[in-house]
Amino acid sequence: MNRKDADARAEVDTNVDLAREEMGRKVQQERQSMDHKLMQERADMDLKLRLQRADMDNMVREERENMDQMLKQQCDNVDRKIKEECDNLDQKLKHERQEMDRLIVLERVQIDSENMQARVEMDKKVAT
Repeated sequence: MNRKDADARAEVDTNVDLAREEMGRKVQQERQSMDHKLMQERADMDLKLRLQRADMDNMVREERENMDQMLKQQCDNVDRKIKEECDNLDQKLKHERQEMDRLIVLERVQIDSENMQARVEMDKKVAT
């Protein structure tokens, strides 16, 4: 019976060794499968993040372009208003100068008339 027990033990040991090897292969395959799955998930996540980043960059760029356009329009409006105000002031100044020139001419005519009148009276006094 000793021999039989020894053979049975050897067979059990062999079966245990074979089962260990099989279990080791399965564990290794499972690890490889998990590693592959994790790498794929990481690649998918990286791609998703890159796409989100690109979307965010596009949104920021579009928002910046919109803000630039709004600021340009506001600046154009301010420039237009300033030009209109300057044109109005130039017109007003031109009219005021014309009025001033007219008043100066009238004043000169008045002075010339008074001088002429004074000469006529002086000539009359001298003649008499």
